[in-house]
Amino acid sequence: MSEIYKMETPPPMPEDGICDMLTTPGVDDCRGMMCDGCALANVPRHYVQACMVANGGSFAASLARSFQVADPTNYKRLRAAFPDIWNRYAQMFIDAQPREEV
Repeated sequence: MSEIYKMETPPPMPEDGICDMLTTPGVDDCRGMMCDGCALANVPRHYVQACMVANGGSFAASLARSFQVADPTNYKRLRAAFPDIWNRYAQMFIDAQPREEV
């Protein structure tokens, strides 16, 4: 279990206000709610790639095909080189999901 849940009061958010859940495994700085960064990072890659092929132009579709055939090292390089494109289509996938009505 994470140390954060053993504390009486949770530690403050990082000074920059950005969740570092993905950089510090076991620490949930989102405080039980998934922040936008974590939501984008947790979309399964095959969904983002399918969204890129279906909704993107020729460059995005070609990039999605590159993601699909890349080995783990080159996959990380591609993600690092094109984070804005990846995040755009991950957000597009999240927005397309049905919402629960309150």
